[in-house]
Amino acid sequence: MFWLDPALTRLCGYEVVVTVARCDCKNMSGNGIRERTFICIKPDAVQRGLVGEIIKRFEQKGYRMVAMKFMQASDELLKEHYIDLKDRPFYSSLV
Repeated sequence: MFWLDPALTRLCGYEVVVTVARCDCKNMSGNGIRERTFICIKPDAVQRGLVGEIIKRFEQKGYRMVAMKFMQASDELLKEHYIDLKDRPFYSSLV
C-alpha cells in the first residue's frame, strides 16, 4: 500500500503525476506487466488532500504504483494541454 505525506498533498498549484501498472499475477514470467496507466491528479484534488485516496482506489483494483512525480505546469505546458479549449470563455482561467 502507498501512503503519501499529507503535507505534500497541500502544495498549491501542483499536479501529481502517477504511473501505475497492472500485474498479471497468474503469469509472472518476464516482468509480468500487462499494461501501464498514466494518471494526472489536478491541483484542486491535491489541495483537497485526495491524492492518497485516489491512489488507494487504483491499488484496490489491482494496480501498483511504479512512478510518481510532483510538478507545477509551466504556462507553455498549460497552453499546449488546453489548446482544444482556446476558444472557450473559461480558457483564460485555465492558463
